[in-house]
Amino acid sequence: MKKILVPTDFSACADRAAEVAFELAKKDQAEVHFIHLVDIPVDWVNLVETGQNNMYPDVTAKVKEINDQLDVRVNKAAAEGISSKKFVFYNCNYKYIIEHVKNFNCDFVVMGSHGSSGLTEWFIGSNTQRVVRTSPVPVMVVKGDKPFLPMDAIVFSSEFEQDTLQGFKKVVDFALALGVKIHMVFINTPGNFTETVDIEARMEKYTSAVGQEGVIAGTWVYNAFDFEKGLVTFVETHGSLIAMVTHGTKGSLTERIINHVDLPVLSVLF
Repeated sequence: MKKILVPTDFSACADRAAEVAFELAKKDQAEVHFIHLVDIPVDWVNLVETGQNNMYPDVTAKVKEINDQLDVRVNKAAAEGISSKKFVFYNCNYKYIIEHVKNFNCDFVVMGSHGSSGLTEWFIGSNTQRVVRTSPVPVMVVKGDKPFLPMDAIVFSSEFEQDTLQGFKKVVDFALALGVKIHMVFINTPGNFTETVDIEARMEKYTSAVGQEGVIAGTWVYNAFDFEKGLVTFVETHGSLIAMVTHGTKGSLTERIINHVDLPVLSVLF
């Protein structure tokens, strides 16, 4: 990882995401990009500084406060020996986050969330889901107050179909960068029951394909009546981060977990 993007609304959970980004950046000498989106009158953007101050003093003050808040986070990064930059986009939606990832070759996105009560005020509902659905790089959604760094292990939850293997390889790369192991788990529920022997055969194809046997801590078939509860119970004893591969479709299983489970989630689009 060379560049990590942190969208921020300056809330406590967004700052928690920044702290996680700092820890990840230290692992690989990565640069952190802070990005903030703000809606303001279009006229202000097109005016010269004198006109901005005279015609929209309240907007000018708001923009200054935004830049001051970003400077606080850039300075905090510098104090921890981390290179960082700030970016403000006016009257933009989530697509500018994706564009920033592409234009600056960011490797990773870290976002904050309030947990099951909803996402941060700036990232309410569909915007966050759209970032997860469309980001070409992995997205980590950091939730709640429970610390998970230093990371114990990653729990990769999947049905282990062949078409998601490339996404799993990105999870492996992430684990290798952090020096942690992966627990591969299939949550076997009555509504999606699969014979253990069939799941184990799929898992074997995954472990063989990645060629990184040392990074795999174990493979598991975990029986549960409810997928979400089963996954949470498994993670409590096997790791501190959930990793999932998403098809990028609305209402996906990955989105459900991000919305309803108070654990950090790494989402990888394939």
